[in-house]
Amino acid sequence: MTGPQVFETALDKLSSKLLFVTVEGDVEFCDTTLSDELGYDRDALLDSNLFDALVPKEKQAKAQQTFEQIISRDQDPGECETPICSAEGECRSIAWIDVVEDGAQTFVIGRLTDLEATSFFDHELEPYRTLVDHFPNGLITLFDDELRFRIVGGPAFEEVDLSPEDLRDNRLHDVFPEENADELSSLFRRALEGETNATTLPLENRFFEVQVLPVRDDSGNVVAGMSVSQDVTERIIRERELQEARDRYKSLIQNASIPIFVGDETGTVHEMNESAEELTGISREELIGNSMLTIHPTEEEDRYKAGIRQHANEGGTRRYLPNGDQIHIIDDEGTRIPVEITASVIDQGEETLVHALFRDISDYVWYENTLEELHESAGELVRATSDLEIAQSIVDTAVDTLDLQLISVNLVDTDDETLSPVAYSEDVMDVIGELPSLPLTESLAGEVFLSNEAISVGDVRSREEVYNSDTPIRSQLIVPIGEFGVIICGSTTAATFDQEDQRLLELLARNAESVFTRVNREQELRRREQDLKTKTKTLERVEDLNTRIRKLTQIASQSETRDELEQEVCEVLSNTDPFVWMGR
Repeated sequence: MTGPQVFETALDKLSSKLLFVTVEGDVEFCDTTLSDELGYDRDALLDSNLFDALVPKEKQAKAQQTFEQIISRDQDPGECETPICSAEGECRSIAWIDVVEDGAQTFVIGRLTDLEATSFFDHELEPYRTLVDHFPNGLITLFDDELRFRIVGGPAFEEVDLSPEDLRDNRLHDVFPEENADELSSLFRRALEGETNATTLPLENRFFEVQVLPVRDDSGNVVAGMSVSQDVTERIIRERELQEARDRYKSLIQNASIPIFVGDETGTVHEMNESAEELTGISREELIGNSMLTIHPTEEEDRYKAGIRQHANEGGTRRYLPNGDQIHIIDDEGTRIPVEITASVIDQGEETLVHALFRDISDYVWYENTLEELHESAGELVRATSDLEIAQSIVDTAVDTLDLQLISVNLVDTDDETLSPVAYSEDVMDVIGELPSLPLTESLAGEVFLSNEAISVGDVRSREEVYNSDTPIRSQLIVPIGEFGVIICGSTTAATFDQEDQRLLELLARNAESVFTRVNREQELRRREQDLKTKTKTLERVEDLNTRIRKLTQIASQSETRDELEQEVCEVLSNTDPFVWMGR
């Protein structure tokens, strides 16, 4: 820009009280209105440096920093002011307007701010100074229509790297970080328009809740703005810690593998996790806000309503309703699922929440029922009187009660050193065909019998001991029946059997072993009784024969004639059964 152009720019902006300053701060031009209002000789000002002549010494460093930012375009000139003093010590300021270039030289154009805009601050500040001096927590400021702080104070300055002097007579954007100044400037200007607003802002390592409000004169006109900032760092930290704890807890609930429902004392669902959705088949959107009764049997609503209310009040773990019935839920397909519920009552002040952990105990209930059925079937097993009846009872119980398949009972043949099948389920012939006797030393069943330890094989084809490597059986569960044999359970799919299957089959085997022991003992007692009867009868016959021999001997010794002897011998022998008289 040429010299005439600079002059034209000055004329365009000439509203009086202008000055031109070089990048070094030297005053190149000022009008007489400015010099007269400040009480300085115009020629003296033109020969001076702005910062040395007009800016208070304690504010020179900050003022020069802002001035350099204007020149480097880091700051908008229209948002910056430089505090100065008149010849009489009155605080004024230069509002910067623009930066222009004249060839190799750069000028910054500024204007002396109007005195009438500060008249309120010159005459009615005492009540506000008292307020500032006695403000208990934080900081308080009064600012004018150019967003310049005129009164500043408060104990919060002890916690931050700022002092009241850093703010006083400086504009908002000159002293606060840009992100804070941008948000506050909007609130400051709205306060000057009569609005009251609030926000929370960080400053260094502290947090302040800032309320910005208008200051009115006796006529109700807005003459200034006020910001009241309270240090809420501790509260913010507590709120963040509380929110973090809530987030962690919510994450813990959402990621928990066990179904969790959060509700109130009335049974209304407030929250539920993904596991709860999987258990019920009902989405969060469908269930949240509805009653927990939604997932319980509708025909028993009154009993469940009373149970939920009692459980919510008392907490603890329950699986039965007050009348002793098992608690069930109904999934989206209408399936009744037995559950055990652990409730924790949490008082959150305004409301009481109940955290309910649901555990699907279908397997456990099945196990209980199976044990009961095993106990009942043990009666039939006890009534068996032969090995074949025992074996068939084992097969029937394993199929009907334990829900197993491909069952066979093999009893030991010690002479042949084999385990021979004596009873098996109907599906065995369809899948396997005729069952062979299994050797004790070269089969999985033989290994179980000799070791007296059960074995569960996920894939029998991977075992060297398998009797038939081409068998259609993939997984197998074999349990010993003591010294009597084994129970063999198979499946055409791999890894079918679990620990519960093994425990239940072992329980059946132990019951069967006791029955085998009793039946074998009874059979042995019957054999011994028969042997004893046979021996007793033989002894009785021998004794009878001896008695007759003794009598014949007596007759022979006492008879006097042959005819008499023959007659008495015939009488004795004819009473012997059986007896055939041959004669002579």
